[in-house]
Amino acid sequence: MKRFTELLVEEGHRIEKQLLSAEKAANEEGTMPYKLFGERCIRIERLYLLNDAPYIHYTHYLPSRVGNVKRSELNAQSLYGWLEERSVTIAKFRDEFAVAAAPSDIEALLLAEKSAPMLKRFRYAYDEAGDVVEYSEGYYRSGLHPYVVDYDVCLDHFASFALTL
Repeated sequence: MKRFTELLVEEGHRIEKQLLSAEKAANEEGTMPYKLFGERCIRIERLYLLNDAPYIHYTHYLPSRVGNVKRSELNAQSLYGWLEERSVTIAKFRDEFAVAAAPSDIEALLLAEKSAPMLKRFRYAYDEAGDVVEYSEGYYRSGLHPYVVDYDVCLDHFASFALTL
């Protein structure tokens, strides 16, 4: 499967990412980052532009064991490439989707109307041991471009799967 941003580039769109912050952070009790990583984690915020328009805002949470984060390292590459350099291998992703209004600070960054419904994506990335090594929340201005998942399924595999049902 191709990443969503790769599909957009193939369609002729320009994607630019801006690193907004990268820091060790305290997690609020009761939040998903607290449940997954405890009191402290690494928090990374990024803004993606689609053809120069604010399009997606991500907040990524990583376990503190990943180590120190330097802005200069993340500006030049993808988050998953950076994790790989730190010997963190992603074995599986789980994405969940909802419709939600973004918090006011994220609305402002995305130049969205107040309380406008947006696509919200929750991502859980697991390592080979089944531990969550990244949790993220993303808000998409899907009115600019819908979220696309391109399934390239081998028909033989699909036929054998259908037979087992």
